Amino acid sequence: MPESDRQSRIDGSGLFRAWPPSVERVVAARDGDRIALGEILEQGFPKLVAFYRGSGLRHADADELASEALEGMVRNLPKLREAAAFEAWFWSVARNRFRSMLRKKGRNERELEYGPVADPSDLLIETEEHQKIREAMKQLSVRDRQVLWLREVEGLTHDEIAGRMKMATGAVRVAALRARRRLADVYEGLHPDPD
Repeated sequence: MPESDRQSRIDGSGLFRAWPPSVERVVAARDGDRIALGEILEQGFPKLVAFYRGSGLRHADADELASEALEGMVRNLPKLREAAAFEAWFWSVARNRFRSMLRKKGRNERELEYGPVADPSDLLIETEEHQKIREAMKQLSVRDRQVLWLREVEGLTHDEIAGRMKMATGAVRVAALRARRRLADVYEGLHPDPD
């Protein structure tokens, strides 16, 4: 998605929304501006939910974890020294919450749910092909799933993913390429062509 399109997206309320929030918005939120903080949380929540869904959590679990991550961010935002580093900090908190949830529940990344979904909104998009891809995604590492989600679903550039995942841009390019290959190999292994 071109940067101009990304910056000019309009949400359901008719307000222009841009992600990541501007340095000025982050500074205002950090310094106690409740409106700025509310806007950042409103924009960040669906991104976190999508990130956690892409990492293998069911919708309710993704909502809950996103809420917990945002609560932690609200408590710690005043400690953020460099407002320009907000997005990297945001995604770092998100990943840490995800890892903590896995440790608390005694689960590892291979045990995440990618089975049939029960949420009615998810049932609308559930197809046989989608289910096959979900089965293959379950076999990938969390990092591979996250890179694929950010690149293929959210449409982020390699630079944007690098900022979120604290990786070099070149490393993201390689990781995305390898994750796509691994997904294709796993998919083919699970669902070979009937030739």
